[in-house]
Amino acid sequence: MHYFVRCIGVYPVGTLVRLESGLLAVVIEDGRHDKLRPTVRVILNAKRNELLTPYDIELEAESATAQAERILGHERPAQWRINPAEYLAIKL
Repeated sequence: MHYFVRCIGVYPVGTLVRLESGLLAVVIEDGRHDKLRPTVRVILNAKRNELLTPYDIELEAESATAQAERILGHERPAQWRINPAEYLAIKL
């Protein structure tokens, strides 16, 4: 199991996750050193049910934004009417 998590990560690319701030994001790249802190593309404010202009946060980074966020868990895309694949294809 440890090998599987090392290869795939805790949150595989394409997973919709909820951040501590209430934002929803799609995992776009796993964390190089910390599998619990991948790079995510923020897409929705769940508290307001408001789509956002997508932006990326590298949760492993030392920036204040990255350090202030953490993943609380995954979400079901169908519940939010979101297709994560659409957000993986966007070039920012």
